[in-house]
Amino acid sequence: MLRYEIRGSYFNFRAEAQTNAEAKTAVVLLDNNGGRYVGRIAAAIDSILTDKSFSIPMKSIYWAMRDSSGLDAEEIIAYYNHLKASDPTVYNFDDPDVLYYVSRGVYRNNDSRGAQKILGMNLEEFPNHQESIELLQEVKKEIPENM
Repeated sequence: MLRYEIRGSYFNFRAEAQTNAEAKTAVVLLDNNGGRYVGRIAAAIDSILTDKSFSIPMKSIYWAMRDSSGLDAEEIIAYYNHLKASDPTVYNFDDPDVLYYVSRGVYRNNDSRGAQKILGMNLEEFPNHQESIELLQEVKKEIPENM
């Protein structure tokens, strides 16, 4: 199958174009809300057009968590667990990058211990997530061992 995909973004705008030469279809999506999943939506539309199975893309837990920037690590973990318990079919909890990116934000705000807690939680669910492993090693260097 001959497929071509192109994507791009500028500030809060995202675009995705996918063509399927075999099926003679093209899907073009434009988003002005910073959506990270236009590619997944375009792929689902392509699957519908070509009579293939598809899954409806779920809401990004990252965007829900991103709004938690004023919370400390314990509150972020509680919020994540609350969303996971109350809306497990609404949000995509299968993405190991979500808590990784949230922990990076906590780490950038000079909270190494908080970042360590969030990364630890992420590695419990996704033990082979390389970015979390590497960031955790970096974070641990900044935490005194005697504390």
